[in-house]
Amino acid sequence: MVDNILDLIAKAIEYVVDFIIEIIDGIINFWNDIVNYFKKLNLVRNPKKDIFILDGKKFGEMLHGAPVKDFGIYGGVFNEETNEIEHGKYIGADGLDEQTKNVLGEKGIAILT
Repeated sequence: MVDNILDLIAKAIEYVVDFIIEIIDGIINFWNDIVNYFKKLNLVRNPKKDIFILDGKKFGEMLHGAPVKDFGIYGGVFNEETNEIEHGKYIGADGLDEQTKNVLGEKGIAILT
C-alpha cells in the first residue's frame, strides 16, 4: 500500500509547478522545519490525503532542475482523489539532522503520519 502511494507521489511530482521555497543557513531540523510546517497548515485528517517528504536531490532529479542547495527537503500533501500535490514546500539547507535522514531512509521519501 505505502509503495503504491509513493509511486503515485513520484508521478505527481513531475507536474509540480507551484510551491513555497525556503532557504536556510544551517541544518534542516525535522521537528522545527518539517513537522511545524505541516502543523501550521491545520490540516484535517483525511485518509485520502498523505503528508510526505522527499529528499531534495531526488526532487530536483524529478523536476529536472528544482532549486537545490547542498541539501534539501520537499514536502507536501498528496491528494489521492485528484492525484495532485497540495501545500508543496521546498527547504534548501546546508545539511539534514539525523532524524530527517532516518525518516527518509534509503528510499529518500516517506509518508508522515
